[in-house]
Amino acid sequence: MRKDSLSKINLKKRLWIAFSFATFSPLAILVYYLINFKTLSWLAILVIGFVIFVGWWFIFNAFSSILKIQNKSFKTLESIEEVQKLKEIEIENEVERLDMVFNILSSKVKENVEELKKVSFKTEELNKAITQKVNIFSTILQAHMLFSQGISIQDILQFLVDRLKEIIDMKIIIAFFQKKTDIFDYFSCGISPAKVDILLDKEDFKMILRERRKEIIDKIHSKEKFTFHKDILDLRNILIFPIRSSKDNVGVILVGNSRENFSFSSEDCEIVELFAHYMGILWEHNLLSEKIQDLEIYDSLTGVYMGT
Repeated sequence: MRKDSLSKINLKKRLWIAFSFATFSPLAILVYYLINFKTLSWLAILVIGFVIFVGWWFIFNAFSSILKIQNKSFKTLESIEEVQKLKEIEIENEVERLDMVFNILSSKVKENVEELKKVSFKTEELNKAITQKVNIFSTILQAHMLFSQGISIQDILQFLVDRLKEIIDMKIIIAFFQKKTDIFDYFSCGISPAKVDILLDKEDFKMILRERRKEIIDKIHSKEKFTFHKDILDLRNILIFPIRSSKDNVGVILVGNSRENFSFSSEDCEIVELFAHYMGILWEHNLLSEKIQDLEIYDSLTGVYMGT
């Protein structure tokens, strides 16, 4: 019987064949000869001996397979420096030792899988952060390019609001800029102008425009000083950040979403602050440009119209 054909038989069948050869077959031959011939011939003894030999050969082969598995398992433990755990446990039974080896290996595999999951998660988070940084850098470069091409400040501010909404994945973003006392221009994304006009009439939001300071309402910052974000904007979480020019606060930027159990991260705040500062510089430039245009039209001393 060839070794490769025997290896295709599972261990349970091998043991059953071995038991049959070593027990039932010799017993059947012995009974047959005793009934028919009342005595045993040398041929019968030879056949019985051969059958018993084949049975024990199967048994030897089966247990050799178990020992090979055990030896390979020990070598695997040595390669991963875990064999000391097995030595610390005093087990003489080979089957129990093999079971312990499998338990140790299974535990090690689970640990490695968990580590791989953690690494995969960290890699995904890192890729997300890198993509976000690239998008921010690209947006700033595009805004500079638009400015150098003579695109209006209003169009650039609207572009920045649209891009900010995509970068931090918010439902609504509105940037308010003070033009005159109690008069604000705004640039929005994700909300209709009609709702923004209603928002500007709310007393609690007027207070926000007057104070122009940072406000956060989310899972962590649950203390609510106002209700406009729910009544008008239908938002659960909002972040309000002052828009600063080189000298003073010139407005506020509001970002928000309706997600449950959400909290703004430090990265969200940093990105909004960066965009707010950049928008403030652009708005200051816009106001200076308007003043220069007014000086070209009216005499600064007499107020006389100088246009043609």
